[in-house]
Amino acid sequence: MWRTGAFGIATTYAESVIAVKSRAKTESGTMLAGAMYALERGLTMKWLAVLLAAFGIGNGVQANAVASLINETFPYRGQTAAEKSDEPGERGSPSANPS
Repeated sequence: MWRTGAFGIATTYAESVIAVKSRAKTESGTMLAGAMYALERGLTMKWLAVLLAAFGIGNGVQANAVASLINETFPYRGQTAAEKSDEPGERGSPSANPS
């Protein structure tokens, strides 16, 4: 267990050092940093940064996982709004406004 903790601390330290060393400063003086800067500047793996940015790894996967979980937890058994608007008698349909 101690070895696992020491390995985790060493990994976190290495990640922090790479993140600090790979930051970029803009002309206005603000700092630019993040995972893509660490891959491109710190590890000199621009191809990996472009690949991850192109596929949108991260939030897309999380959004899909959340949507799947909600769908499994609260299954929807009703009609969609498009199906409801096709029924006769709805507001705006010809059968609802007799002339």
